[in-house]
Parts: sequence; C-alpha cells; structure tokens
Amino acid sequence: MLRIVFSALALLGAFASFGGCSDNASPDAGLLTDGGHIPSDSGLSACSQPLSVLPVYAPPLHDAGLCTSAQLAAYVNTCISTLTASQDTCTAFLAQDGNADCVNKCLYVPQRNADGSDAHAQNYGALILEYGAAYLNEPGYFKLLGGSDACASAYYDSFNCSAAACALCPVDDGEDAQCNLQVTESGGTCAVKYDTFDTVCAGEQGLINQAHNDVLSNALGVVTLFCGPPSSDAGAH
Repeated sequence: MLRIVFSALALLGAFASFGGCSDNASPDAGLLTDGGHIPSDSGLSACSQPLSVLPVYAPPLHDAGLCTSAQLAAYVNTCISTLTASQDTCTAFLAQDGNADCVNKCLYVPQRNADGSDAHAQNYGALILEYGAAYLNEPGYFKLLGGSDACASAYYDSFNCSAAACALCPVDDGEDAQCNLQVTESGGTCAVKYDTFDTVCAGEQGLINQAHNDVLSNALGVVTLFCGPPSSDAGAH
C-alpha cells in the first residue's frame, strides 16, 4: 500500500504575513515545532484534531516564470535549509518588495475549499498552507513529473487530510509522523482517502517515490519546477 508519511517541513515562513497568502494560518501561531497538544480520548496522538472543510485539488503551476533562479535559491537558503534558514532570515526574504510576486503568486498560493468558501486559485504553487503549517506541494510535483491527474488528485486528498488532522503535532519528537500513520489506518480519520489513493495510484508507485524523495532532498529542484523560468530560459536568469 502507498502509505507515505507526509511530515511537515516546518517551513519558517509559514506564519509571516505576505499579501493574501496567510489566510489559513493562525495569526498568533509560532513555528510548527512549537505546536501545542490538545486532549484526546480517541487513541490517536493527543495532537490530532477534527477536520473542517478541506481544500480541493487544483493542477500545479509549471515553469511559471514568477521567480528567478536567484530568488528560488535564496528562498531555499533562508526559509527551508536546515543549515542556513532561520525565522529572521525567512521573514526578511518574504518582506522584500522585489520578492512579492514570487512569494504571493507562486510559492504560497492559497487553496480552494471544497465548499467554495475560499475560492482563491485555479492552479496551486510550490507550497501548501494548512492550519498554519507549510508543506512542499508533493502531489503537484508528482503531476509535474508526469503523473496522472486522477492520481495527483487522490494524492492531494490524502496528503491534505493527514496534514490537516496532524497539523498541531510537533515534528521534533516524532508525534507528527506517528499521527500521520495512525490517521491512515483502518477506521482512522483519513483511511478512506488513503484507500482511494492506494487504488487510483497503484500503477504509479515509482513516480510517487521519486516525488517524495525529491521533496525530502531536493527542495530547490521542486520549487524551480513550479515557479522558475522555463528550462530553456533558465540560464538567462
């Protein structure tokens, strides 16, 4: 079965204010790794939470040309890299006027709720924002690698369900990963969506593994495919 653990990256810019892209974030939220606990008698991780209206899948942006290669490298270095990123460096990057289109129109594109109450974008960018956490758009990246629309949609639904259910779980002590596993098990909050993911995507395991591994190890390549210049023009930026 395709039980991928979608662990939050705790991207440091998730809670900064940049245009309309912080709609899903709590205004007083801190870094995801500081997330609190809520009581639970369900047998799941204490940090898991009930789900509200979930956003729906939209096709990804591709070679949008909204960010230069230099901007994307700076974004990864200031907001993602475990070696160089910090809250201060990321906030400074997001606040620069020259980065506004890159950030607001491609990196952080708000999602569309299933009930139509938050109809922001027809295409999603490189990051998914969910309950104040930010995740690289792994399902969208899978689609950009050549995955099918049907699998990308099922991929997104399962990803988004576990991300929302486990958004309060701290990453540092493994509760995030534990919660992601538990909500996908039989009877779990996201079990039906993961069963659909298993069925629809059964023939695309190799591409799913590639997308997942790239998200974990090649953030610059991922964000570039969404937001960078077309590959034929990359050398000009």
